[in-house]
Amino acid sequence: MKKILSIDGGGARGIIPAVILNNIFNDTGKYPTEIFDVFAGTSTGGIITLGLSIGIPTSELVDLYLFKSEKIFSDSFWDNLVDVSHLFGAKYDNTFLDEIVTGFFNDLTLKDIHEKHNGKKIFMVPSFSLNPEKNGKKRNFRPVVYNSCYIKFQEEKLKNIALRTSAAPTYLPIVEKEFIDGGVAINHPALSALSFAVSENISSKQKYRFDAPTHKGLGWNLKNTRILSLGCGTSNGTFVERKQISDGDWGLWQWRSHIADLMIESNVQCSEYYVRQLLSKGNYLRLQPDFSEDICPSELKGIKIDLDIKNVDTLEILRQFACDFYELNKSAIMDLIEE
Repeated sequence: MKKILSIDGGGARGIIPAVILNNIFNDTGKYPTEIFDVFAGTSTGGIITLGLSIGIPTSELVDLYLFKSEKIFSDSFWDNLVDVSHLFGAKYDNTFLDEIVTGFFNDLTLKDIHEKHNGKKIFMVPSFSLNPEKNGKKRNFRPVVYNSCYIKFQEEKLKNIALRTSAAPTYLPIVEKEFIDGGVAINHPALSALSFAVSENISSKQKYRFDAPTHKGLGWNLKNTRILSLGCGTSNGTFVERKQISDGDWGLWQWRSHIADLMIESNVQCSEYYVRQLLSKGNYLRLQPDFSEDICPSELKGIKIDLDIKNVDTLEILRQFACDFYELNKSAIMDLIEE
């Protein structure tokens, strides 16, 4: 049985999948790379995925959120003044995040990761290009899914990919004048990972898999493929009340506060729908904590839990909630990851 680990984007709420992975390690004694074959992560999930690729202890990934979020999402009066309260600039710069990922990954490349795992473990991280080119011609916006087994990405540095995948619009600046958060198109990367895993497509170009340069995918059998998909929690608050819609004649002003949620939630729900259509119930487990459910601590209910949580007390509550959520789903998790 082949297994995929998929991790959503979600900013500092990435503490939830980090805690779940740490609890799996504590209960099984197995690091994620001993359990899963393909790893896919977007934004904060992409940073976790890259961390797993080099063997960062799962407990350290939890600590990253608990003790580094405050600096990652730090702002200054001067920055606010220059950006006119973020109207003309990102809410935060990525200086401290850059320091963190450089400390983690140094100058390691995807080729280094491929060789470290002898090609037996594959790591996928999406970003999104604002100005892609092909044969010198500009093309429409599109995602870029970095893949550790693809020859064409072999020189890409992990630290650069980490910044590219997590450059959330309005929160962090555009990276290298091209890349923004992969979550704008692939916030729930399970479908991308599954498509790659089962693909039997062949190309005439020798730029794909190291072991089979013309092969775009792995050619796995759907019946022998399992996915554990980890979300970063939801408040189930992206709906619009019917009375708020009124006659439905909306323009830019009415849509302004919904566009971001619409963009992210639509791609999450599409991925969820198609993966569930393709995989049998026993081969797919989606863990997405709901902050409106009874198990959720009262401190988290009825509020929008943003990407840029920095309060240590709130992060600690999220950590404990993730532990409780894990215990509720532990049996299903173990059933999925067992051979």
